[in-house]
Amino acid sequence: MPDSLVPLSTPADHGLFFGLASWNGSIVKTLQTLYPQGKLMWETDPSGSPFLCFFEVPSAIWTQSKGLRAQFNRKPAIVLNDFPRGLPVGPNRVIFSGSLFINEQGSYRLVNLGTGTVHWQVQGRPALGWVEMKKGYIPIKIVWNEPTGAPLLNLEVMGDHGSTIPLDADHVTPLELPEGISTEFK
Repeated sequence: MPDSLVPLSTPADHGLFFGLASWNGSIVKTLQTLYPQGKLMWETDPSGSPFLCFFEVPSAIWTQSKGLRAQFNRKPAIVLNDFPRGLPVGPNRVIFSGSLFINEQGSYRLVNLGTGTVHWQVQGRPALGWVEMKKGYIPIKIVWNEPTGAPLLNLEVMGDHGSTIPLDADHVTPLELPEGISTEFK
């Protein structure tokens, strides 16, 4: 999945706007899957054949594409679009899920700088210590147990090459992202 289709560094109060050649039908379908409320517009040449399309994702929809899904104390899951802000006073057991964007292949580990205990899974497997990750969106699941009343969730993903990725709404998405883009050949 190209990171430009879910550009997490774009502020939540901005929308997204894509311009694509008409032969990029697989990318158009991917955008429609990721942002079902997005607006697709086609431009045609003088003969009426489509040659260019635009896809707009308003800021209200883009905002919903940032953060993580959260299930608090076995209640129905919600999306925390401003993750990790907005956590209720504990005690809490929270299961967070979504995708983390890794911008450089390497080994990474989760670092808890806050309170409580944290366990995580990467691509559906428990992650203890360093985990090898490729560049791109990586499915993650984090279980956080906070026994005290004042929650402080401050997580970072540290890379073996010295990079640190804060786990916040600018680096995670609740969207279920495919590993690539499907295409059809005719």
